Amino acid sequence: MQSIELTKSIGVQHRSDLKVKYDMDMKVASFIMSPRSRPSFTTNLLNELKKAQQFALSENYKYIILSSDVEGVFNLGGDLELFIKLIQNKDRESLEEYMKLCLAVLHPDQLLNSDLHRIAVVQGAALGGGFESALSCDVIVAEERALFGFPEVLFNLFPGMGAYSYLVRRTTPSFAKKLLTSGLRYSAQEMLDMGVIDMLVPDGKGYKAAENYIHQHQKLKNSYDAINTLQNIVFPLEYRELLQIGYRWVDAAMKLNDRDLRLMEKLGKNQTKYN
Repeated sequence: MQSIELTKSIGVQHRSDLKVKYDMDMKVASFIMSPRSRPSFTTNLLNELKKAQQFALSENYKYIILSSDVEGVFNLGGDLELFIKLIQNKDRESLEEYMKLCLAVLHPDQLLNSDLHRIAVVQGAALGGGFESALSCDVIVAEERALFGFPEVLFNLFPGMGAYSYLVRRTTPSFAKKLLTSGLRYSAQEMLDMGVIDMLVPDGKGYKAAENYIHQHQKLKNSYDAINTLQNIVFPLEYRELLQIGYRWVDAAMKLNDRDLRLMEKLGKNQTKYN
């Protein structure tokens, strides 16, 4: 892994599907999804995110900013091409491994005892698992052109990597169910009005807004950290809850029929068109 030093305090690591910038003075790690194949959560991208996040935690970084450099896309979600292959081959074990890898990235155990804050900067389409990855962060900053949605219901499945768990902690159970079953795409303004995202900013201003949040957090760290602690006490989210839902997702995926898989394949082509 090459590391190019830009200044004394900032380094850039180039991975195959991920760019990582470390600001050692501010203790900020920026994870920029930059997939070579398709802007979805391939196993390679997930593994690179996992390693980068583990490094940030081990080095006591205080902030992670998650973004993408794919034009018009934050992340389009699960690797549908892989799902089809595993389901057709009845490879339940590999599908479970993929699910657990997603949970290791979205909800690592180390974060439970860490004061690290994750900020998602959504500058385009955040669909399915892409939406879930944003929801797993402490703060969601969205630019005006951002779009959000869960298309899984269109091929007879549901988002199983924490969508419901994260949404009910931001909104209400009835709204979470509506969002998961509609199959619609929602604008950033709609998500702000519904309380799903935290900030809406003009296009091109998302990263700057994340930096401003970090500066504000540092000034009022005692207050912000206490409020986050209160949220975790009142609405605790444990790994076993997400794992139980994840196993239910695998069960449902293995029951998909040929018609469902054809619809999944059709949506999967939208992921590959961004090559």
